[in-house]
Amino acid sequence: GTAACYRGPHLYNATTTKGAQIRSMLRRRISFYKAYRETIIQPVVHLRRPTMYSWDGYLHVHPLGKSQVGLAMIFNPTNLFLEATNIVVPLYFTSLSTEVLVTVNEERQFKMRLERDYTVHLDLNLPPKSIHSIVFERPMALAEEATG
Repeated sequence: GTAACYRGPHLYNATTTKGAQIRSMLRRRISFYKAYRETIIQPVVHLRRPTMYSWDGYLHVHPLGKSQVGLAMIFNPTNLFLEATNIVVPLYFTSLSTEVLVTVNEERQFKMRLERDYTVHLDLNLPPKSIHSIVFERPMALAEEATG
C-alpha cells in the first residue's frame, strides 16, 4: 500500500477560496475512506491494464463482508469524454453468485443479476479526468445468510 506524507505546517490556507475547496475535497475523501475502510483494505483485482488512452480501474474484494463485498474505482485519465463505456466487472472473488446491489458514485442503488461467468456489465459516462466509485453489496436475504 501507500501512505500519504505531508510536509509543512498546513495542507491549505483556509482563508482563501482555493483553500476552502481543498478542505472540502479532503473532507469528502476522508469520509469516503472511513465509510468504506473495511472493503478498501482488502485485496485488489485489476479490471484493465492502464494505458492512459482509455479508462482504468480496479476492484477491492471483500468476500467475508457482511454487506459490502466489493468496491470498484474507475478512472478516466484522458482529456476525452468517454460516453456509454461498457465496463465489465468480475465479481467471482466477492463470493456472490446470482445478484448484487450496485451503487455508482454514492447515488441511487439498484439490483443486477450476475452473468454465468460472475460478471456484471455497467455502461458509464466518464467525463475527462474523472474518478468513479462503484459499491457492490449483498442483497439483504443473502447478507442475513452470510452472517447467521
